[in-house]
Amino acid sequence: MKMSILISTIAFSMVFAVAGKMKQEQLNISVDGDNIINTLPDQFFGHNYWMWCPTWGNSIAGTESVVADLNPRMLRLGGISVDVDYPDKVSEDVLADFYNYCQEVGAEPLLQLQLANSTSTEDRVNKALDMVSYFKTLGEFTYVSIGNEPDLYPDNLATNPDYGVEYLSSYTLDNYCTDFNAVASRLREEYPDLKIVGLELSHKYGEWIPDFISRCREYVDAVSLHYYPNSADQCKYRNVHNDISSMKNFYTNARSYIDQNAGGKEIPLIIGETNISWDGDPEHSTHDASPGTFNAGLWFADFVGISSAQEMLLSIMPWSIREGWTLGFLDGSQKPRPVYYMYQLFSTYSKKHMIHNESVNSYVRSYGYKDDENNVSLFAINWDTVSSYTADFTFTNILSGSSFSYTIPPQSVSCLIFSDNNADNPRIIKYTKDMEGEPPTSIRDIFPGTDAQSDKMLTASFNRKRNLLTISASRSYDNVTAEMINIRGQLIHAVDVGTIKKGRSSFSISGKNSALGIYVIRLLSDRKVIFSGKVK
Repeated sequence: MKMSILISTIAFSMVFAVAGKMKQEQLNISVDGDNIINTLPDQFFGHNYWMWCPTWGNSIAGTESVVADLNPRMLRLGGISVDVDYPDKVSEDVLADFYNYCQEVGAEPLLQLQLANSTSTEDRVNKALDMVSYFKTLGEFTYVSIGNEPDLYPDNLATNPDYGVEYLSSYTLDNYCTDFNAVASRLREEYPDLKIVGLELSHKYGEWIPDFISRCREYVDAVSLHYYPNSADQCKYRNVHNDISSMKNFYTNARSYIDQNAGGKEIPLIIGETNISWDGDPEHSTHDASPGTFNAGLWFADFVGISSAQEMLLSIMPWSIREGWTLGFLDGSQKPRPVYYMYQLFSTYSKKHMIHNESVNSYVRSYGYKDDENNVSLFAINWDTVSSYTADFTFTNILSGSSFSYTIPPQSVSCLIFSDNNADNPRIIKYTKDMEGEPPTSIRDIFPGTDAQSDKMLTASFNRKRNLLTISASRSYDNVTAEMINIRGQLIHAVDVGTIKKGRSSFSISGKNSALGIYVIRLLSDRKVIFSGKVK
């Protein structure tokens, strides 16, 4: 079977004038359901908890709801502020706030233990034990890391008088290995179930990883690296639109540095911090792919796709949730930046197994996932600022060997969500450059007026205040499920209705009043859509 989507907008009509010519491209993409490239860990989608400092206004407070919508599964309390107690001390209140925040957003904590704010190994051991001991009183947790970017202690920390850590001016890899083994060995004695993460390395991968692994592999359970590949001036479309080769090389080299020195031990990797650049100073974020721009979001979408294919990668953790600089997923007023929505598409709709990872041409990338029930999600990324591409997706060993045609808009991310028993009717969500200030939009099987069709023998109305759905049917329907979906395409409520009899009937679709906004009510009978309607 083959279905085609024709959307009557300029972005989807594939009619573009380029140098006086009409530009149109055709792509053929094959997806093999048996080709499991990697299985994503539960903690794969992570994030960084920062700007908790009262002196800086504690801008992380109050972001729980919008961050929960990102579906983070691991959250790190880390960075320079934690390592040096600047500008505020990492007090018990700070730790409690972090733990409670993790509970609110559904994330597992990764607690960074301090090295830089002590002058001796003995003090570092004692402070680590004290911090873990208190954190354990808050609840169970598994992951700790030791120190933050020790490869930059002499150059970045020791030279900044605000930090008061001038004694780190001669800190070396040898010092870090000594400190790590001392802290980790005591933690292992006291808390044998802890998973201990090492390095949190800034960028000196080849200089530090091999020796660290060979000397500390007894106690290290995972290695964390930070990945900020571009300076502020390099954040331009022409430099980053085809950056996937650099991403792959980074992973290949990091994995090699670890494995060649691990003595046969399997040591997972964590990307403890990442963004398109480390420099989010607003005065420097003036280019077309600077942090906070739509193109920076496309770069991150590619990074998620490339990272999904990496074996023994535990988590990727963007920097950061919210801050005054442009690196935050939320701006100063808590408005999501484009990267927020792109990350959310992946964290919400990607599935357990990656089955497809393809650079189709110099502009288009395709990433595919499936779950254990053979439902499929496909992500199509188009960096081309002018051209759409009609992609013919052909499936083998999944989705009954079907095929599907979809037009990928220019400068966009699209997500196509297929169910195994309804392969010809995917849910499709698009996010394009001209939607930059708004969330992604569902264009098929969500909002009526596109391609979703309702049974003409059935009508429905919804009372939002009472959460009451009233149905008028001219015949009976069996095995009915009702769904409420928000504008982002996320399932908010679902209820098994059972049988709808001919005539008029009413039932509640949720147990509480829904927040104001636009929703879609869908009714499915034997998993096929029989009604889809927009409500407010």
